[in-house]
Amino acid sequence: MKAIQKLDRIGSVPLLIHGLSPRHIPEVVRSLRLPDWGELRRIDLGRIPHSFLLINAVVVAIYVVGVLSAIYAGFLIPDYRLTASQLSGIINGIATILLVILVDPVFAMLTDQTMQGKRREAELKTAIILLLTGKWLSSFLDRPAELWCP
Repeated sequence: MKAIQKLDRIGSVPLLIHGLSPRHIPEVVRSLRLPDWGELRRIDLGRIPHSFLLINAVVVAIYVVGVLSAIYAGFLIPDYRLTASQLSGIINGIATILLVILVDPVFAMLTDQTMQGKRREAELKTAIILLLTGKWLSSFLDRPAELWCP
């Protein structure tokens, strides 16, 4: 929340990042904390748009499938493995565009509404936890790709 409030005051991500000089690092480290299990129990999907969560799941799935399908296609047809590996980047590029067009604006709206007091902070935390959990779970699927292909 502190970073969002500071971004709201500064109005620029590059300036916010530039402000992370070595002298500010201890302050940033002091403000970090791990979520407690109580926060996980307070997850409330009530007012978070379900289409937002579904679209995010689809985009994350495209990221995962992009890498795995390229490796698998290269395994199935070795003559085209270079082409298949290059298509992985195109699939990830499409997923990135979908993320920027479909997911980021909704998340920005949730954040803005929380900052204006129109939404509870718990709702924003729920959205953050769900998005991070999806990304975290997907990292287990696409990183050890060599384990998925014999």
